[in-house]
Amino acid sequence: MKKIKFTKSSLENLPAPNKKTTYQDTDTRYLHFVITPKNTRTYYYIRKVKGRPKYIKIANYGDVSIKAAQDRVAQVNADVMCGIDTKQKEKENITLEEAFKYWLLESTEFLTL
Repeated sequence: MKKIKFTKSSLENLPAPNKKTTYQDTDTRYLHFVITPKNTRTYYYIRKVKGRPKYIKIANYGDVSIKAAQDRVAQVNADVMCGIDTKQKEKENITLEEAFKYWLLESTEFLTL
């Protein structure tokens, strides 16, 4: 794993690798940038918890700024250190109405294809 300073130009100039490659931010601990051979670029929170690596997707590159990804990693790290399951936490914040609207939107897109 290579460590680099995350800037817009440094992340955009990274080439698409032959195999999945992970870069770690020098400024924010646990913030990683993963690039796949198909040039998919994603921010991840990666940390060992109880001896096992914990991978939590932060966002796709381009969907959020580097600063927003760094802030989100700080929030996720605080939750992980308090023993809060962040994936479960996000599921609990969804109302039935929101889930139904999401389902309607996704199912209509699928049915119209």
